[in-house]
Formats: sequence, structure tokens, C-alpha cells
Amino acid sequence: MRKLIVDGKEIEADDNLTLLQACEQAGAELSHEPRGYVVRTGAGGHVRDGVFAIGEVTGARLDPQGLAREALAMADAADRAR
Repeated sequence: MRKLIVDGKEIEADDNLTLLQACEQAGAELSHEPRGYVVRTGAGGHVRDGVFAIGEVTGARLDPQGLAREALAMADAADRAR
């Protein structure tokens, strides 16, 4: 089992699941695009109450500065949701 952080809590995810499958299991909707499957999110990476996704799993390019901006937006969205 590998560990993931979901809603600020460490959870175990089956090693046989891809990150996309783990997101789907957590309630995310997947969308097929020409580049492959991506997690669909709302503002700030919102998937559903308490579940957020950012980064490459959402189809974003590998960009550390962009990821930092996404992380801040996600933190703001999670704070507003509380």
C-alpha cells in the first residue's frame, strides 16, 4: 500500500491503482482528452467536499511554479470550504 494525502489526512491506496484510479475512487470524475485521461476539477482543484486534485493528474504540465500557484489556490478553496 502507498500513502496519499487526502483532505490533510494520510490514507493508504492500493498499489495496483493508478493515481487516476485512486482519484476516481475518491469521487473524482475522469475525462478523456487527446492527451489521455485527466481528473476534472472545479475552482481551486475542488473535486467534492474534502477532496481536491492538482498537478499533472489534472492534465497540467509539469511546472513547479504553476504547481505552487495551484497549491495556493487549492489551499484557499479548502479554507473557504470549511
